[in-house]
Amino acid sequence: MSRVAIAVLGLFAFVTFAGFLGKVWWVFDLVGNFRFQYFLVLALLAVAAGVARRPQMFAVAMMLALINAAMVAQALWGSPPVQDPSRETVTVLSFNVLVSNDRKRDVIDFVTNSGADVVFLHESSIDWEDVLDRSELPYRMVPGRLPGDRFGSVALIRPDLDAETVRFGDRAGVVVAVTLDDRPLQIIGVHPRSPISTRAARSRGETLAAVAEFVTSSETPSVVVGDLNSTPWSHPFRELVRVADLVDSERGYGWQPSWPMPLPGVLRIPIDHALVDPRIAVTERTLGPSLGSDHRSLIVKLQWMSNLAP
Repeated sequence: MSRVAIAVLGLFAFVTFAGFLGKVWWVFDLVGNFRFQYFLVLALLAVAAGVARRPQMFAVAMMLALINAAMVAQALWGSPPVQDPSRETVTVLSFNVLVSNDRKRDVIDFVTNSGADVVFLHESSIDWEDVLDRSELPYRMVPGRLPGDRFGSVALIRPDLDAETVRFGDRAGVVVAVTLDDRPLQIIGVHPRSPISTRAARSRGETLAAVAEFVTSSETPSVVVGDLNSTPWSHPFRELVRVADLVDSERGYGWQPSWPMPLPGVLRIPIDHALVDPRIAVTERTLGPSLGSDHRSLIVKLQWMSNLAP
């Protein structure tokens, strides 16, 4: 039994540290996505080692558990800002609806009742776009799919808003222009490829790098939302946040894993995100229903920070 425990501890020691080397190899980046799960297993190992009076194993397991806990705990730092009633707000809904999802009517009803000003639906195919076009939603549809792609992202926006399709690497996204308290803000909806191969991982990195370049080259403050196929511990994700000087909206709201459904929450990971300009306050951040998708939807309410001059 002790040999098995030592082997398990060695495995989790390897994946704990390999996860920091995502820049070196995309597989290392993948194994870095399960920090919460590593923490749970290592904490159980530490308890078992304590009961078995194995102090060295206890110390190693506890150290590794704390390393992973520290990564996850970043989402707990701080507290959500309180909404300022004197400021305008914009509500954004981002949802990977799953290209093969047959509950399209439920998704449309959910979007209709969401009250969102801007909606991004990812994995939106031609079939999805046809259904949306016939649904009489109170939005204007702006597709974000490159020619030849099986699916992409589509934006549903209030009729008074403007939007354009923008290419980010080999993926298309939609950039929506809004005005809050007479200040311009752009909301970027994008869905990079899932990093399941060397080529796909490179594509995801190039897409997120292109988004970062777009944000930094624009004078308009930005918000980036979507299924980014990355957790907060992924190297391309951290580079996007660093280069574009964005803030992860999950911070202050705690652990909000969105994929994959219908696995229990402890087995899911957060890959659906809203990253905001530091001057933006995220006054609400909730995960909505999955409605036949393998993702939960993400809803955020945004406004300018109260300490900004009107």
